Amino acid sequence: MTDITEDSATCLRSHDQDGPSSGQPITPDDRSAREALLDAAVAVAERYQTPAVGFGEIAAAAGIAADAASALFSSVDEILIEAALRNCRDDLGLEALALTGSAPTVSAYAHHFARRKSFYRAMRNGDVAAALDGRMAGLLAPFIAVQTRTLISTRLGADLLDEMILEVTIECFTVTNAWILESPADEGAEGLYVRLEEIVIRRIEDARLRQG
Repeated sequence: MTDITEDSATCLRSHDQDGPSSGQPITPDDRSAREALLDAAVAVAERYQTPAVGFGEIAAAAGIAADAASALFSSVDEILIEAALRNCRDDLGLEALALTGSAPTVSAYAHHFARRKSFYRAMRNGDVAAALDGRMAGLLAPFIAVQTRTLISTRLGADLLDEMILEVTIECFTVTNAWILESPADEGAEGLYVRLEEIVIRRIEDARLRQG
């Protein structure tokens, strides 16, 4: 995995700069409508606790005509996934972090998923869950790699480090998704933070043993 660079930050912003249906730059009015649709999609999915909601209902909740909404997004799944990615980018400040080559703290990561747990729990239902995982992995994996290198890079060679980064990334996603589904609805960020810190502690010890 590569370090976070300015090119990575550009990729983080690319979907907001181009219209997904036309491929053309979107206008300020389009951007405002897009944001309203993303907010509405989150609210509707949370209300019903499922991603199986109607395109028309999301458009109505956003106060936007259905034909105007369909010009910005091709499907409900696209709106929901883009809403999740936007919230993650914004909550964690990923664009700014990418420019500096740094990464969110474990605490920030835990607080994001706790804040959005109701929405993420709704998104674990149905086929959209796998699509969301793929997009979230593309967004967060480079940052997880930065954190992993920071913690253990002096302890392992390049091949073992790359192997460890992959293992940590998979484990972080597995633990986070399990927490979203299994934890009590009112359990806050501390519950996820403890689980993620356990990964950190165990992997540091694992790196020490592999080095030996």
